[in-house]
Amino acid sequence: MKNVRLIILVCLVLISSIAIAYPWFFKTEGIIVTSVGVNSACKDVISVGSVIREINDKSIRNSNEFLEVTKNLKGAITLIINNNPRSCSIPENSTLDVGVRGIKTKGLKLGIDVGGGLFYLYKPEKNVSATTLQNILNVIEYRVKKYSLINTRAEIENNSIRILTDPVEEEYISYLVEQGVLEGKFIQPIKMMNNKGEFTFNDKTYEIILKDMNLIAINNSDYRTNQYLTLDEIVFHVKNVSLNTTELSMIVFNDKDLAAQESDLRTKYSRIMKQGNNYVFIINTRLSQEASKNFGKVTKGQEITISPSGESFLRDPIIITIDENPIVDLPVRGVDVGREMEELVIWGFRTTTEEATKDMLRLMSTIETKRLPSKLVLLKTGLFTSSSGEFFITLSFYMPLVTFVITTILFFVRYRKGVIVVLPLVLTILSELLIILGTITLPWFALLIFLFGVSITLIKNEIHGWLSWLTISLMLIMTIGIVMSNWVLNASSIVGVIVFVAISSSLGFIIGGGVLVGKEIFSHSEYKRSSRKIWAFTTVIMLLVFTLFFVGSVFSGAAMIIFIGLLTCVTITKPIYYSIIQKISK
Repeated sequence: MKNVRLIILVCLVLISSIAIAYPWFFKTEGIIVTSVGVNSACKDVISVGSVIREINDKSIRNSNEFLEVTKNLKGAITLIINNNPRSCSIPENSTLDVGVRGIKTKGLKLGIDVGGGLFYLYKPEKNVSATTLQNILNVIEYRVKKYSLINTRAEIENNSIRILTDPVEEEYISYLVEQGVLEGKFIQPIKMMNNKGEFTFNDKTYEIILKDMNLIAINNSDYRTNQYLTLDEIVFHVKNVSLNTTELSMIVFNDKDLAAQESDLRTKYSRIMKQGNNYVFIINTRLSQEASKNFGKVTKGQEITISPSGESFLRDPIIITIDENPIVDLPVRGVDVGREMEELVIWGFRTTTEEATKDMLRLMSTIETKRLPSKLVLLKTGLFTSSSGEFFITLSFYMPLVTFVITTILFFVRYRKGVIVVLPLVLTILSELLIILGTITLPWFALLIFLFGVSITLIKNEIHGWLSWLTISLMLIMTIGIVMSNWVLNASSIVGVIVFVAISSSLGFIIGGGVLVGKEIFSHSEYKRSSRKIWAFTTVIMLLVFTLFFVGSVFSGAAMIIFIGLLTCVTITKPIYYSIIQKISK
C-alpha cells in the first residue's frame, strides 16, 4: 500500500488523542480508602479499598473534599460506600482516622510545577534544631526517590516540612512521613487461671500475677498495659492484660539493628517473584551482634509445631511492625531455634505485584534510612497552584501558532510557493505534538511508534549508511528507557516541546527548500539528498538527547520530548510531508 505511512500516522494520532481525552469523557468521583486506624470509630463499616462517594449527603469527588467534609466530624454520620448506604457514629473522644487517595484517572499527566496539585504541611512533634529538620527532609526525599515518585516534592517552610504532590501519588504521603520505627518481635499470649500465669524465656520460667484488670506483676514489679520491662537484656512490651489472657511482645531487633545484605542472586538484596497466583517479596538483611544474640535468647525453648510437609517451625512467628502496625509475619524454622542468627531474610506474600512492591519498598526505605528523628504532625492540607504553570502552559500552546504565523509571513514574502511548504508542515508538526502528548500519557506508546516507524523505514530502504544505523540504535535504547520510566509534562518537558517545534520546522525546510526556489517538481533524488542531511542532523541531536536522558539531568523530560518527536519525524511524518509537497508541486 502506497499510503501505509499515512494510515499508520492517522492510527497513532487517534490512539494518542483517545488516551489524552479519556478523563474528559470518563470522569470518576469518590476516594479510595488506603488505611483504617485501629482506633477508627467507623472501622466496622470502612475497610481498605472501599470507595467513598458521599458523607452526610455531601458528594466526595477527591481527597481534598474528603478532608474538608470530615474535619471535626462528630456524632452519627451516613456514608455511601461502594455504592451502598452505611452509617456509624463518631464519639467526642474519637475520630474517623482513615487514609484516602483520589481515584486514579488516565490521561495527560501534568507535573506539579506546571499544573499544581495538593500540599501537606507537617511539623515535628517537638521543637527540633535546623540540622534535625534538614535530616527529616533528607529522609523524606530519599523515600520519594525509593518509591519512584515523579510528581512529589518536599521542602522546608518556616520550621515545617511542606510536601507537594498530585492526586495519583497522594496515597504515598503516609509512607513518606511515618516515623518508621521498625521492630521485629515475638508475641507471646499467656493463659491466665486464678489470676496467675507463666511463660518460659531463655530456659527460665517467669510467673505473672494479675492484680487488677490493667495491672500485672512480674519478678515482684508491677506493669500496666503499654509499659515496658527488661528481662535478661530483652525488652518486653505489655500489649494486653485481661482476666483470661496476658499478651507480651519480646522485641528482638529494630531498624537500627538491620543492614542491607547482598544475596547470591544477581548481587541484589531484594527482589519480587511470582509464586502461583501470589507475589512474594524478599529482602536479605544482616542483624547486629546484639540483635543476633537476642534472636537466640527469644527463640530458645519456644513451642515448635510440625507443618503438613513435615518441616518444623516455631508456633509463633516473628511479627515485623512499622510504627506498631504489623507488616510481615515471619515464620521461624525449627533448625534456627536458639541460634544466634547473623543473617535474616524478610519475606511476605501479596496478591498483586503493586502491593508486594509497595511493602518491599516501605521496608527497604526504613532499613536504609532508619527512622525519622521526630514524629510529624499534620498541620494543614489543601490545593496549591504553581506560579510558573500558567506561563509555561500558555507558552506551549502559543508557540506552534507563533511559529506558524512568523514562518508563513517570511515564506510568502520571499517565495511565491511558501504556502505549499508551510501548511503541510504545520499539519505534520501538530500530528507530532499529539503523538508526543500521547506518549506522556502511555509510555509504552513509544515502543509502538519505534516498531512501526523503523519497520517502514527499513522496508522502503531509506537507511543511508552507518550514521542512520547509529541513530536507530540510539533510538532503540531511548525507547526502552522511556517505556520503563514514569513521565509527566513538567516545565522541562515544555521547554523540550518548544525546542522540538524549532527542530521539526528546520527539518521541514530542508525537505521543502527545493520547491521554494521555483522548481515545478520536487524530484526523488533531491529528497534523497535532503534525507541524508536529516539523518545526519538527527544523529547529532540524538547524541545530545541521549546524554541528557541518561545522566539523570533535570532536563530528562525535555530529552524525552525531543526524542519522541525526532523518532516520529524521521520515520513517519517527514516522509509523508515529502510525499504531500511532491504531489502539490506537480
